[in-house]
Amino acid sequence: MFDIFKTRKEMPSTSIAVAAAPPRGFPLPRSLFDEARYLELNADVAAAVARGDTQPYQHYIDYGHDEELRGSRQRSVPIVSSPLGVRGNAPNALLDRVVDLEVEKQVLLEMLSRRALAPGDIDFAMLSEEVDDALVPLLDRADCDESKLDADQLAWRRDGFLIKPGFFSNDLLDRYSEIRARVPNSGGWSCPVPYMHIAELRDVCLHPPLTQLLGHLIGEEMGLHLNLTGWVSTDRNWHQDDYLNPPYINSWYAAVWIALDDIHPDCGPFEFVPGSHRWPLLKSHRVRLFLDEKERASISWPHIAERFVNDVAAREIERRGTLTQKFIAKKGDLLIWHGRLMHRGSYANVPGMQRKTLIGHYSGLSHRVDMPEVARTEAGSPYFVHRLPLDFNPYT
Repeated sequence: MFDIFKTRKEMPSTSIAVAAAPPRGFPLPRSLFDEARYLELNADVAAAVARGDTQPYQHYIDYGHDEELRGSRQRSVPIVSSPLGVRGNAPNALLDRVVDLEVEKQVLLEMLSRRALAPGDIDFAMLSEEVDDALVPLLDRADCDESKLDADQLAWRRDGFLIKPGFFSNDLLDRYSEIRARVPNSGGWSCPVPYMHIAELRDVCLHPPLTQLLGHLIGEEMGLHLNLTGWVSTDRNWHQDDYLNPPYINSWYAAVWIALDDIHPDCGPFEFVPGSHRWPLLKSHRVRLFLDEKERASISWPHIAERFVNDVAAREIERRGTLTQKFIAKKGDLLIWHGRLMHRGSYANVPGMQRKTLIGHYSGLSHRVDMPEVARTEAGSPYFVHRLPLDFNPYT
């Protein structure tokens, strides 16, 4: 199988049992990147650009930003913030805040010009952004050479999802299902990281063929960091997942839907919009502008924002006239979806009807600087370490 990602740059390694993340800091968007200053400060980059080896912003994204955070290059600052930016000895925390403020200012000015006052006034364009090609995985880039892609990669690039029938053995799924059946709540564990406690769950969500396939689609190792373990539909209406992430993830993210049994059409199957991963990306900092101060500070802000995000997404689907598709799965089937794919847990025709599934969410190891610890299974599959208590112990 051809691996197009072997030509990608080497990212800082997080492939040890517990890995330290680089200092936190978001890269500048292209619109705020001072190309002339970057070349002036970095003679080696200027020489590489002159040779035609790279372009200034591409180098900044691939190498320069990380090197700045590690102290080997002077920090880049927003092009419009030179009065603050000239203070090269400013602490990183201050420079990070300068970047945040400039990005937020751009969005605020746009919102003000559109005078969106009520949820009904908010549209998809207000909550989303086109993401620069330099920031997204290779298969999402306009200049990706499709002649070098295999069938799975082509399907992912075209559709934003991949279905693999019979991917898991019954034995592997049944071992987990037997443990999960002991949980009295149909919604499963409320703990978002039960994989930290349940070995049978890790065996499924960190099954080596699965983690290898995820890396093959996204372009780097993918670590598990969230599970949904309910056996009824979530009834969560239309949305993209990536807006729930920090703004620097930019589709280095994927999720999986695993059928633990045959899925009945009346139970509220997973539903999605093929090709919607090519739409602009909902962004958390844009969504949160429409929350009040208390709501923005709440850990539950994603749930609170559903009051308008769901309707905005549904109206965008209707506006585009796109078709939707339901995943009527058989036991052992796997669906992987893009972090930008519009999807929902459809409403069950028979309320409360059982829908035995396991959902896992994954991010690229080098992109989750907010998750500093990475551990691995004996087979080498990575997962992010979160020390949260399990609300129900199925082994006692």
